Amino acid sequence: MRKPHYRYFIELQPRDGTHASRAFEAEAQRQAASGFIETMREWLREKDLADKVSALGVTMFGQIQITCEATVIKLIRNQDVVDIAAIRQGVAYTENLGRWNDAR
Repeated sequence: MRKPHYRYFIELQPRDGTHASRAFEAEAQRQAASGFIETMREWLREKDLADKVSALGVTMFGQIQITCEATVIKLIRNQDVVDIAAIRQGVAYTENLGRWNDAR
């Protein structure tokens, strides 16, 4: 039986302390996130966890969106990865849809 998958957002630490335009900063974050995803995919294969992840991508804001079993996020949190600033759980699609329907 397959365990439920949840959506999470991983935010990476900014690369440097310079103040750039918001557009440049977002592009730099997206590039960093793309590189992080490649490393994460390799790590998932090594740990035999790839089947526990149903989606992995970069948002327009440069965050990593991952849809996976909760155990995968627990393992990521226990890693010593200094690039990660925060991991937040996203609201389930059905909850968002319910709020949208209630507002109509």
